[in-house]
Amino acid sequence: MNKRIIKKESSINNFTGNEIANAPANSVLLHPLTSTMIRNDSMNPICLTKFNLKNNKLKITNKYKCETNNNMYKQYLYIPPISIQSKDILNMYDIDTIDSLRIYVKENIENGNMITIKRIINCWIKNNIEILKNYNDGLEKILSYIINRYSKDENKNINIKNFVDYWIDKNSNISFNFDIIEDFSNYIKQKLGMK
Repeated sequence: MNKRIIKKESSINNFTGNEIANAPANSVLLHPLTSTMIRNDSMNPICLTKFNLKNNKLKITNKYKCETNNNMYKQYLYIPPISIQSKDILNMYDIDTIDSLRIYVKENIENGNMITIKRIINCWIKNNIEILKNYNDGLEKILSYIINRYSKDENKNINIKNFVDYWIDKNSNISFNFDIIEDFSNYIKQKLGMK
């Protein structure tokens, strides 16, 4: 009688835990889910994790080395989990109003990660598109901060209000794929004849 041997699945293929990868000691690493830069100034590695709720705060790191040997960094960097919703990202940064979004952008525009800033702005827009149809002055101010930080002097005369009104009208029915900062950059290039 022949015996059939079934190999056990290697534990390296079991990615059900919260751990993503270790951030080495004295390093800076982009978190693949939040696009925030994680600075590890300690002498020990820290563990990057999926979102986990502790004491009503979303956490993305643990101050110890990952307990598993799984390195999911590249997989999450290229394909973030679908279960993360825009409201979860906003909760992580304590952004619930246009004023808290404006304050976040103003405080982070000089030294923050622009990928993170863009992601947060787009998440806020996605959750508040109905409000923006009638009131978008706050979004105009936020785009002004970005223009003043990253644009040349000739770009500062662009009519932001006209762009925001047009953009909201055009994108109010799009449920997923939009990027107001990229669209605004393309708008400026078009206005200046750079396209």
